[in-house]
Amino acid sequence: MKLLKGMLLIFIGFTSGVFCSYWYLWPLGDAVRVRVINSSGVDISSMVLSHEDGSVSAGSLSDGEQKVVPIYVIGESSYSISVTLENGVTLKGIGGYVEPGYRVNEIVKAEEIKHDYKSFY
Repeated sequence: MKLLKGMLLIFIGFTSGVFCSYWYLWPLGDAVRVRVINSSGVDISSMVLSHEDGSVSAGSLSDGEQKVVPIYVIGESSYSISVTLENGVTLKGIGGYVEPGYRVNEIVKAEEIKHDYKSFY
């Protein structure tokens, strides 16, 4: 009986772990993760990330904050970023080549968007 209870507890623990891992990773499972970091000194009123399969409107972002924006692409793709600051200035970044699983940082400065590429494939 103790063996059965032990096996049941192990099964429940394993199943719970698998479920939690799947639930945690699923929303960004096959996505490119673009982290937008606002270091411009001004709030961002809107930002749009465009890629070969469409575009993603990522909303606003306060100065000093960051946001991870998932881009769902199929296979190889590329993207670009456009942000509009509260003061009316529009900045465009070239983005670059991406595949599902890539992680990229886009650092918004007062006059430019710096691209920091990391691939954790």
